[in-house]
Amino acid sequence: MSVAWATMGGIQGEAILPAAVFALLATLCWRDLWITSAAVFLGVVTPVLLILQKGISFGGCRPTD
Repeated sequence: MSVAWATMGGIQGEAILPAAVFALLATLCWRDLWITSAAVFLGVVTPVLLILQKGISFGGCRPTD
């Protein structure tokens, strides 16, 4: 069941992302779209990933050199 839910993100991304980019390109030029997407990534996605990373424990294992 969890595998089925995990694959839904890929399907939704393929359906929604092109339409969202097309809609944004209708309102912004492509340079503004790149800057906006980079700002969203840095401002939203990066802090969320850092917060989620705090809950991961590696059991005291250190990577080998």
